[in-house]
Amino acid sequence: MPYFALRGLQVLLLPLLIPAVITGSSNIQGSDNRARDLAFYTAGTIVGGVGGRLIAVGSVTFEHWQIGSLAITAMLLFSAWLLRDPPELASEIPRRPATAGDTATAPVEQKKSWWCQVTLSYPGLALAFGVLTTVLTCLPFEIGYKRGGALMLAIVYGGYAVGIATSLGAPAITRISRGLPNATLVAAILFVIGLCGVIQGSFLALVIGVVLLCGSMVFQQATQIVLLNDYFARSQSGTVSALFVAAVFAGGTVGSSVMVSLYEWAGWGVVMGICLVFAVVAGYCVYVAARRQAQAARMPATQ
Repeated sequence: MPYFALRGLQVLLLPLLIPAVITGSSNIQGSDNRARDLAFYTAGTIVGGVGGRLIAVGSVTFEHWQIGSLAITAMLLFSAWLLRDPPELASEIPRRPATAGDTATAPVEQKKSWWCQVTLSYPGLALAFGVLTTVLTCLPFEIGYKRGGALMLAIVYGGYAVGIATSLGAPAITRISRGLPNATLVAAILFVIGLCGVIQGSFLALVIGVVLLCGSMVFQQATQIVLLNDYFARSQSGTVSALFVAAVFAGGTVGSSVMVSLYEWAGWGVVMGICLVFAVVAGYCVYVAARRQAQAARMPATQ
């Protein structure tokens, strides 16, 4: 019973911690590059995801489940040490006292309505993450554990490695694509192509498909959180981060539970057909959100 109670507290920790980290990363005092800051955040989550899976593999290999718990404890303590002196946020009151010469007042940002096309980013991310979670959860069952194991880990980690590159390179990819809407559209198309590769099922198609899925998903995750923070006022950044995490967790829940149950009942073909529809709708949502944010950025006076 104590184990399950502690496990419950651990599950509650991430939904509480992640919005705070995102909000802090997007509002660092003195930073002139929010996209870079959030790209580092996204890359960090991917490194953590890969590290967690490696720890899980180690626990299984050595047949000692306490290894994972001890590693998590050590990492949490190290994280607490790193955060002992967090950076000052832009929304905080400056620590230095105001002087007589400080007569300028900061402009007040006007809050934006949540009822707009930019908020389509949330269902888009939820659907895309649901597709990715479904594929990574059901694929080992579909191809068989005899073909799985190290081979599946290599495919999944290869996709994660591409995700790290696309998250850190998101600003450069956006510049090369001549704007976020174009880059978002290309990433959405590659996401659908990757899913088609997974559906085709040959070894080469699986490798390319999973890599495209992971790389495209991470790019969307890294750029959508930036456009959401750029569009809405700083005073809304806490809600922006909370909704972002809720969308990702909702997609993960659907992919790891509802779609897995559907896979057991209806089979791989039905699940992949639904995922294909989800992927197309997700691509449309994130593209419309990116296009609307770009239009708003060109017309600040009318917002």
